[in-house]
Amino acid sequence: MKNIFKPFLLLTISVGVLTSCVKDDDFEVASFKETVYKEVFDSYIVNDDEYLNFGDWTSFVETGSVHWFEKETDDNGYLEFTSYQSGEASNIAWAITPKINLDESENEVLTFKTSSEYVTDPGNKIEVFISSDFDGTNVLGATWTPVVAVLANNSTNISSTASNGFININSGEIDLSAITGDIYIAFKGTGSGTNVALDGSLRLDDIKIYNKNL
Repeated sequence: MKNIFKPFLLLTISVGVLTSCVKDDDFEVASFKETVYKEVFDSYIVNDDEYLNFGDWTSFVETGSVHWFEKETDDNGYLEFTSYQSGEASNIAWAITPKINLDESENEVLTFKTSSEYVTDPGNKIEVFISSDFDGTNVLGATWTPVVAVLANNSTNISSTASNGFININSGEIDLSAITGDIYIAFKGTGSGTNVALDGSLRLDDIKIYNKNL
């Protein structure tokens, strides 16, 4: 199993203020791209209520027939997963980002927002994972490492009115600085269309990876 969380060495560099005898080209300022990745889904609101089908995102149904799908409310696009009226005992679906490369950036953090509506049971949930060996097709054959984040379906947030559908639960800054190379981020939704305790709505928006020091 490939371990994507590679050890890293923290280098502390002390830079003094030089006033003379130094040529301009003696120092090279590192170039950072502040935002490594960003998706707010607003470009795709024309696909409201359709299966996740834009860009290089991957939509995969593990169990049942329910996909993540695209929604729009008050001109704000987002993704939603719900088993409501699916008629199926188990629904599990994945929404996976395009390939994201972390070699040209440093001090990266991941943030996103989630919300829940009519979610009353911890089994009705979003989970988040990272993979470095996903081939773009074989979801269950890849190695997925769980990500610890604040989610709308966390036990402290569970209630039918936890966020009332407003996408306002911030994940917090998830440290990616020890990871290099190509990664994929997966959002996995779980619910049930035959158990009313597990048929709530889960929503996702404002996914960003950026250099936390800039």
